Amino acid sequence: MLYQLEHSERLAALVNRLNSAAQPTEAAFIEVLETSERVAHAGQGRAAANLKRLISCEAWTEAALASIEVLTPRWKLCRLIYDGGEWFCSLSSHRDLPDWLDQVIESHHRDIGLSILTAVVEAMRNDDANRTPQTHKRLRVMPEALVLCENFF
Repeated sequence: MLYQLEHSERLAALVNRLNSAAQPTEAAFIEVLETSERVAHAGQGRAAANLKRLISCEAWTEAALASIEVLTPRWKLCRLIYDGGEWFCSLSSHRDLPDWLDQVIESHHRDIGLSILTAVVEAMRNDDANRTPQTHKRLRVMPEALVLCENFF
């Protein structure tokens, strides 16, 4: 539980640094990769290798889009809009649902890569907050304890 709080605080600090950054850097992307538990546990898959190649080529927008697939596969890009000098990025957990039913992560930044990357880190924070601790025991249902509780009046 303490680790989860520390990890959540690291992600919150990372969001603040990304919001205050003027442009994307390799160090910012590497920090996001190092903060992600998913990359640490998944190892070197094809998508992760492609993401690292994009970062080394300084293809920031493509790297930010690839980071959605690698770091937060449950989330999908649903909206990317340029308005008033800023990029607005929205990630959706269920793209087929109407907006008012869907859980959406939104971010904005002057740089498109940082806008997407900030949304990815926010999605990682959301996944961390919704993760249930594995400290409880599962209840076992015993068939002899089942009771019919219907009222037929």
